[in-house]
Amino acid sequence: MSAGAADGAAAAAAAIAQAIKASGVIVHVEPDDFLGMLRRQPGALVVHATGGFIRTNYKYLACL
Repeated sequence: MSAGAADGAAAAAAAIAQAIKASGVIVHVEPDDFLGMLRRQPGALVVHATGGFIRTNYKYLACL
């Protein structure tokens, strides 16, 4: 492997490692627990999305 290719591979590995750190963790929680977390964290960002084909479902993402 040439020095340029090794540098490119190292940069790609670093970018992947940074993306993994930035992605956080996804967990499923009960609605009451979710509201409790939001109450303890003022200024939390919540993203809301709807989807579904036969019936509507709701997804929430919080950045705490």
